[in-house]
Amino acid sequence: MQAHERTAKNDPQEELAARLRLLQEVSGLGVRALARDTGLSSSSLSRYLNGQTVPPWPAVVDLCRLVKRDPRPLRPVWERASNPLPAPPKSTRQGRPPARNDLPRDVPDFTGREEQLAAVLAAVESHRAVSVDGMAGVGKTCLAVHAAHRLTAGFPDAQLYVDLHGFTEGRPPLDPAAGCPTGAAHAAASEAWTLLQLGHREEAARLARQVLELAHTDPAWPPGLTARITLGLAVVQEDPEASAEQLRQALTLARDDGHLNNQAWCLNCMGVALRQMGRYEEALASHREAFALLDELFEEHWKIHFLNGYAETYRLAGHPDEALRLHREALELARSLGNRHAEALALEGIRELRAG
Repeated sequence: MQAHERTAKNDPQEELAARLRLLQEVSGLGVRALARDTGLSSSSLSRYLNGQTVPPWPAVVDLCRLVKRDPRPLRPVWERASNPLPAPPKSTRQGRPPARNDLPRDVPDFTGREEQLAAVLAAVESHRAVSVDGMAGVGKTCLAVHAAHRLTAGFPDAQLYVDLHGFTEGRPPLDPAAGCPTGAAHAAASEAWTLLQLGHREEAARLARQVLELAHTDPAWPPGLTARITLGLAVVQEDPEASAEQLRQALTLARDDGHLNNQAWCLNCMGVALRQMGRYEEALASHREAFALLDELFEEHWKIHFLNGYAETYRLAGHPDEALRLHREALELARSLGNRHAEALALEGIRELRAG
């Protein structure tokens, strides 16, 4: 047995990487082509194949699907690689000091939320930041901490934890922008988007314009993208042309950045705006393009943000059967993800279609 084979057998992470390299050989594709066909970033895929990072399980499944192989035989080695045994201690002369790890202790009996955990792990693969939303006391911190422990292998330099004291008795919550030079812009863009969802279009537009006036050098600056989408939707009734221009610019930025999730977001928002302009066929085309991207990314959990809006466009375009199908799909997905807001929207849409 060769030395590298012995190492792979002793090291589950390297064994998994070796098995993934075999899948690549079967595919006959280079790293870039394989990444494109599986919806992964080429840099992440390269780390998986080299054994530098343990991929999330959905990524392993996608690679197996591409070459028509059953992923289940890989599950045991993936689990060993994801939860390795502690390495033997090294002398101070053999290695660098251990990386900083601020994470609270993991929950030993984490059960019942495998789908939510899988959604978080998959979202980390394609997003710069991932947040967990829900009512107080439902276990958001527990889920986030457990997911963070599962992801430590992919972030060997450090694992940081900050308590924002959102519900700490006797302490005010930390400012979301604390310690971050551009944090105020991120917070303002997020607030503008939230105001828009609550129906405060004028205030959302005002705040979005303030964000766009801030100086920055990155064309794909995330607050700028959020602000353009927000502004485009906020002014669609008063100024359709300005709305369309903002959304076109946002889509161009997302495409230049190569971020498919943001492209899907922009396309769906364009669908909503075009629907409000009464341009239903164009709106449906925009929605279809967005959902084709989400299918390519295997991002089922992302669809929950757009399914009800897509259904409403079909309803107004005179296709009630398609609208009902999408609302039902949204209802099923919302319940599996525990998204009560999307569930309520789906139920309302179904009731309106049945009554009409």
